Amino acid sequence: MAVRQGTDVVVYVAADAWSAPTVAASIRQNPNLSECTPYSATIPSAFMPESSYPITQFYPEPLTIRY
Repeated sequence: MAVRQGTDVVVYVAADAWSAPTVAASIRQNPNLSECTPYSATIPSAFMPESSYPITQFYPEPLTIRY
């Protein structure tokens, strides 16, 4: 998943195996994606990030990410 915060884009890479149940403590949602809202839920099976890559440090803007 690619996440932009300001001018920085970080790509998070999930592990290649199922993760254990995960508790979410905050969430970003419309209409204001720049703020986190308190949230409490257990997600039964989620992929947790295994590594991250600060993509804008190596590939400056303009940047296009396609899936």
